[in-house]
Amino acid sequence: MSKTNVKTFHKSLHDNGYLCTENFADKVYCALRKKPMSITMLIGQAGTGKSFLPETLGDVLKCNVYVKQAYQGMDWDEFVRKHIPDENTKSGIKSIDAELLRAVQESKKKQVILLLDEWDKTRISSDSYFLDFLQTGRISVSGQKYQANLDNLIIFFTSNNERDISEPLLRRVKVIEVEHLPVSLVAKVLKGRYKDDSVAMSTIEPVLKLYDTSVMSKMDKPATIQELCDLINDWVTYNNEGKQPDWEELIYTNVTKNERNHLALQKEIERDKDDDKKEKFSKKINTDFFNESVVISEDGEVVDGFMPRMVQLRDFDTVLDAYTGDDDDSDVFVEIKRDEETYTTAFIEAQDDCIDVDVPHFVGWNRVKPDRIQRSKPYLLRELVDEYPKFKRMRNSDGVIVFTEHFADKDDVLGLIELCDGTIRKGTDDEIIFRFYYVTRHGSKVEANVRWKHLKGCEFIVPTQMIEMLYEYIRDCGWYQSEKYQPVSNLHQSIKEGSLRDSCYIHLRRLGNTKHYLDITVQGMHTYNDNFPEHLNLVDSGEAKVKETARTTVYDMGWAVVRSWHKKDSPNYKSNITIKDVPPANARAGIAMINSLIGTDNRRMPLFINVDKAQFDKCDRDKWQTYGSSRMLRNANSDDYNMYAVNTYDRTTFMLERKDKDGMDNMFKLAKQLRAVRDKTLEVLC
Repeated sequence: MSKTNVKTFHKSLHDNGYLCTENFADKVYCALRKKPMSITMLIGQAGTGKSFLPETLGDVLKCNVYVKQAYQGMDWDEFVRKHIPDENTKSGIKSIDAELLRAVQESKKKQVILLLDEWDKTRISSDSYFLDFLQTGRISVSGQKYQANLDNLIIFFTSNNERDISEPLLRRVKVIEVEHLPVSLVAKVLKGRYKDDSVAMSTIEPVLKLYDTSVMSKMDKPATIQELCDLINDWVTYNNEGKQPDWEELIYTNVTKNERNHLALQKEIERDKDDDKKEKFSKKINTDFFNESVVISEDGEVVDGFMPRMVQLRDFDTVLDAYTGDDDDSDVFVEIKRDEETYTTAFIEAQDDCIDVDVPHFVGWNRVKPDRIQRSKPYLLRELVDEYPKFKRMRNSDGVIVFTEHFADKDDVLGLIELCDGTIRKGTDDEIIFRFYYVTRHGSKVEANVRWKHLKGCEFIVPTQMIEMLYEYIRDCGWYQSEKYQPVSNLHQSIKEGSLRDSCYIHLRRLGNTKHYLDITVQGMHTYNDNFPEHLNLVDSGEAKVKETARTTVYDMGWAVVRSWHKKDSPNYKSNITIKDVPPANARAGIAMINSLIGTDNRRMPLFINVDKAQFDKCDRDKWQTYGSSRMLRNANSDDYNMYAVNTYDRTTFMLERKDKDGMDNMFKLAKQLRAVRDKTLEVLC
């Protein structure tokens, strides 16, 4: 930035191949000067040049550009570490720094750009992981700390608006809307390029009309300047050889390139609003349309009829749209016939999960297509037990649902196979694939297929007709307690007494597997907020940002987040508690709230950490005392906290509890170390 200023910056972008308005260039220039660190979110449709801008800036600023391409459901970990094959390691895999860490390291020496492309495809939880880094440039990975030079690190996010970006992340960035190039700029570029070619100049007007129409259409992306130039060049070539150019063929070859885009252009030209009309594909286009002169206003917009343009801009369509994008079955976990009941289930589920529904065809994790609904996230098997009425509505709809239970071990699975009279199709010590059957009242036979993998649990693929059967099997096999949620206080007390029952194991494993210090869903307080003293105390204390809606209440304390759900006549029926960091010394009201929900007193907040049992087997057993059962042990060597270990057949779950307030920091420190061991092990295994 030292060699350029706001007056020359626009020209520098143009000289390096990035075309934009002066106003847009001014916004980018100001974003680059943002303090303490330049962080920009580029939002716009595909084809607007969002990704090309940071790459061009690398040429303008003479610095390296590190690009990390996001994909659907991508998690935070993949931005900092990546795994590559390596024959020299035991696992055959080596972990190296990903683009984010490489950019941070380089920023210590010189200016560098980090592009996090298509960020809206990541999980929404990734937003929160970035917050501290965007504020301080500081990041910790596997116990190692990295610190960026804030003056040298320039960060760009790009988004196609596939999901909402969290408010805390947006507060830390500049947001720049990247729009399609105005027709006036495209005209300037084309006329400048072909000013000495009379044949080419004769095509400028219809080509500009084509460009504007492609922007207004529902093509995957509008025509680029290069594509328009390719079309013009082909036109000139045909004319110079004395041949009559085929306009439709030129458009298909250079601009639309597939049937879907070509049909979209046709519909825009004809302004055909009958979406249900099925047409046989052809390349025929009303070429007279392009003979009309294009009229450009002073602000660079194409002047068209007021009514059609406004109706289109405002998307006045009373028909429930369906997702018609490219099919990508890699992230489909539910595919069910679309009807009013399944749509209702999807909508209410999104509301209960506090997910905004901006368009009717993207409802929470669900994509609504003309004849079916697809869900991009599996259901937890526990949800079938806890929220059966929701799934009961799906029984009469034709479809298939994927349920997952990550914490079932091999013995759990063998017990289920015996109960449901299942047949094993393939089996090893590390993987079992089996199925069980159901004969409908009409005599047809349907089947559920299940795959179990060591340390990854079970994946159930179940036809909707078998939902009730699976529900009964899961309740009967003893994987879960009969209570809606096994109280943490019961687990806590049972472990301390050495009397934990086998049926609690899966619940215990889930408790300890979170990336946070604690992440658990428990019973709510079953009262209204104003009748709950801990709610009132937390609000009065100012320790939390409290957001209340008709269905949820969220308490954001920074170090922890509590969310409660309520329904008519059953207030606060469920709560989720997430502990993300060590509570500060003054977090009295927040700690009291959490302890009241999990059922432990203010001096006994428990933390749970799951590891592969092979890790525990390396411990010094002399420090552990058997406690009621050979699988339950206690280590009483610490003065700051109590430590317990529960050994199930493939995992060990540690429970830590502080003895007094002063011991809390040390307890959290140990929990962090145990999680680091766990994550390193899983990194190698998975």
